[in-house]
Amino acid sequence: MTDLSERLAQFEQEYRASPSGFPIDPALADALEQFEKEFAVSSVEKEDRLPATFLQIIGRSGYERFYSKLLAYFLDPNEPHGFGPACLNALFACAELGVEVDDHTAGRVQVFTELSMGRRLADVVVDTGEVALVIENKVYSQELLGQTTDLHKHGDSADFFPGRTKKYIYLTPEGLAPASRALTRLSYRQLIEALEPVMAGLLSRVPASSVLQLGDFLRTIREELMPGEKKAYFGAKSVLYQKHYAAISEAVEAFSEDFKSFARSWPGHLRADCLLDEEEWGIETPGSYFQVYKKGWNPEAGVRVHFEVWPREDVLRDHAVKAMLDVESDRGHLFWLFADSCG
Repeated sequence: MTDLSERLAQFEQEYRASPSGFPIDPALADALEQFEKEFAVSSVEKEDRLPATFLQIIGRSGYERFYSKLLAYFLDPNEPHGFGPACLNALFACAELGVEVDDHTAGRVQVFTELSMGRRLADVVVDTGEVALVIENKVYSQELLGQTTDLHKHGDSADFFPGRTKKYIYLTPEGLAPASRALTRLSYRQLIEALEPVMAGLLSRVPASSVLQLGDFLRTIREELMPGEKKAYFGAKSVLYQKHYAAISEAVEAFSEDFKSFARSWPGHLRADCLLDEEEWGIETPGSYFQVYKKGWNPEAGVRVHFEVWPREDVLRDHAVKAMLDVESDRGHLFWLFADSCG
């Protein structure tokens, strides 16, 4: 119940204390304070509250990568969830792509996450043997300049799954339109409406744990990516969110602009805090995160080894930068784990 309030409090505390932070407008601070007061005393009945979902428990409900991995799991008919090709076919039908996989051909289906497509990474790729479906998934981030155009251009090349018909989906919480018209836009609401009947229809024929997993995934989408749906679960909290939406949006916008400025200077902070010699270590920016690698590393052809780190001012200040060691190939990730990069 207090998650949003805690985030706002942390936001105000960190960026008022930060030398590079922006001064919060007094009117905005008052609006946020009033929101917190009303939020604290709001009467939300105990029976309206549900247990936390798995991604919420492990603190990954805001990470695009984990939504993509869960989606890929249920789309793969060869995973042991028991739904077979039903989830995949529901997605095909929902996006009106004119594709269907039957039980006899399901064994040929392969599903990849974070597959290299030229200078871009496709979040999810499904290869049915006849059709290659590329899914660009956006959770909280926006499309990078030229991203969907590049994906379509590379996807339609002869070298990318040769002999397949190429299909593309742009998946966002709101169903936003991509820059490239070659991608079919799809909202997470549509995805839920496609997958819920699958779960209900196969309730007695799949493992109970699979039903719980899919249900948990769909509820996470509702609660984290579809604020308008929260009222069904949390009653008064949705009313409060809507009432103070302007103040919250202003805070988010101010934070976003300040953070962009900070992120641009972040490699310099990282080198200084972690004592990374510029001649020895390289830093690249493929997206909203940074890839850090030692220039002396010479992995075999087609394999890349690096640390992935995300720009966060608090961890730099505390000298405890967290990084993910990532080993990937042109066909996707081979190995990754979270580790301390310095501190």
